[in-house]
Amino acid sequence: MKKILVVLIIACLFGCAAKTEPQPTREESLQEYNKLEDARTRTYKGFAQEKLITAAADALSSFGEDYKFSHNPTGFTAERSWSSFRVVSSTKGKDYWYLETSTSPDGLVVKSKAFTSSQSTSNISIGFGFGSFSGGRHGGAGVGVGVGTDFPTGVDKEASESKSPALFDLFYNRLGFMLGLTKELKFCSDVDPKAKSNPDLNPLCAEESIEVPEKANQPPEVIQYYKDLLAYNKKYKESEAAGDTIAPQKPVRPW
Repeated sequence: MKKILVVLIIACLFGCAAKTEPQPTREESLQEYNKLEDARTRTYKGFAQEKLITAAADALSSFGEDYKFSHNPTGFTAERSWSSFRVVSSTKGKDYWYLETSTSPDGLVVKSKAFTSSQSTSNISIGFGFGSFSGGRHGGAGVGVGVGTDFPTGVDKEASESKSPALFDLFYNRLGFMLGLTKELKFCSDVDPKAKSNPDLNPLCAEESIEVPEKANQPPEVIQYYKDLLAYNKKYKESEAAGDTIAPQKPVRPW
């Protein structure tokens, strides 16, 4: 009886292990594809192509993002290298942004894509050497379901494509701010308080420096407001950590 029970348990374990996740249907794949296309695409009216491309590059570089750009007539590919070190492992890799523009009856269409590639190496010696393994800067990035990946020229084919709508919403908010279309500027912490450790936001937030873009097409009082807001946030955290009972005064919007 015991032997039969053991055999049944083993059979169950192998049967469970053999199960795979069901593949998405064509309808589900197309829904995911359209959702991603909507997230990474915007249409702008009344702007010259060169102005939009320049503003998009500034939307990346003006927030402390150390990207190097390879430009083409309709857009650019941006690339930056990074590394991180922990007690048990070290990781190095690259982030990529790809942007292209095209004309339509409704205006100038902007499409963007973001990718991350990484390689991690163990800092713990096993046997005669060091082990290595692949992984994201913060545990992986950009895992999508049922959506194919087209790699633009210059992007590592082993990179993971970011498929987070929040990442593209943040990028286009910054682009809108640079163009003067909105005064509402979002920082990574506005999207996620732990944005720097959120793999979905890596291409914008992992190396973000908190600063206000001077190149933005905004009135001086708007730029000053965000500078004051960042200073206020810093003072508030410091006073909170010190246990102060009187909090610093929050700046008031000039609009």
